[in-house]
Amino acid sequence: MEKRFIVEVDKGGRITIPAELQQVLGSRCLEISFDDGNKCLKLTPAEDKMQKLIGSLSSQLSFRELRAKAETLLVSEAKR
Repeated sequence: MEKRFIVEVDKGGRITIPAELQQVLGSRCLEISFDDGNKCLKLTPAEDKMQKLIGSLSSQLSFRELRAKAETLLVSEAKR
């Protein structure tokens, strides 16, 4: 069954993918290809690299503690 969606392109050249289409595709990260012969776009679900990173870092420290340590390290590196 073919579904059609009407979207608008904003002044910055961006389009908003309708929520229903995002659900059908099963992804918020999409690869877009352009078929020059048919003058159409093809959307394909792609790996969401940010989602892959979530949970890949585990630490007993809070975000605030990690940030303080990072800032301290940055200052010491900048002094070199």
